[in-house]
Amino acid sequence: MMTENPVGVLDSGVGGISILKALVEFMPYENFMYFGDSANAPYGEKAREEIRKLTMDNVALLLERGCKAIVVACNTATAAAIDSLRETYPDIPMIGLEPALKPAVLHKPNSRIIVMATPFTLKEQKFEKLRDQYKDQAEIISLPCPEIVRFVERQETYSPALLHYLRSRFEPYRDKQIDAIVLGCTHFPFVRKAIQEVAGRDVILYDSALGVGRQVKRRLEECSLLNTSGKRGQVTIINSKGEEGAELCRKLLYS
Repeated sequence: MMTENPVGVLDSGVGGISILKALVEFMPYENFMYFGDSANAPYGEKAREEIRKLTMDNVALLLERGCKAIVVACNTATAAAIDSLRETYPDIPMIGLEPALKPAVLHKPNSRIIVMATPFTLKEQKFEKLRDQYKDQAEIISLPCPEIVRFVERQETYSPALLHYLRSRFEPYRDKQIDAIVLGCTHFPFVRKAIQEVAGRDVILYDSALGVGRQVKRRLEECSLLNTSGKRGQVTIINSKGEEGAELCRKLLYS
């Protein structure tokens, strides 16, 4: 496979653009092809088998278009399908996501951490195992926030309605000291400003973008797939909503 082939990046909608931005910055000479399944968003409230099928179909589309590696830039899709993907395509690097809980735990001993994610991500065994790794080092609170995906998909990243929703979700913890928040869905970094405002300036927010960037580069190096042409890479955007969805992806990518 030619090293100039694109790295495929996929998400349930536009959220994976937060990962793609980091990848483009981290590997400026790579070509990327992004597929956002906005027509079927959000994934986080669907059944596991439906999420798995949608993700498998989306990966097949990217591979048909020549992608040399796949980044599943969606915590929900990763939880539902990454094992099946690796079994189906053993020769293709498949990089998934998990909430950035480790750096949040290591930042401060005995901290109280909120993990914001979709209901599916938080109830899956993959997250339960991750949480169990650190349960003796921090108080870890799961906070499902499915509506944030819808806010982002309709380009509402800071509004009175969003702030009201966030305040209602954080109300049970208003009188508790929160040290960190893990953004366990790739849509959530796009509402970082609103989350920070509601949570407070002293609360540290973590997401997976930097860690994924490092992991993807390492996997490409291991498989001798890094683009060494020296030319600035290009990004191709595809969205299941057509040009409407693709335009929002481009807006978020280059803003």
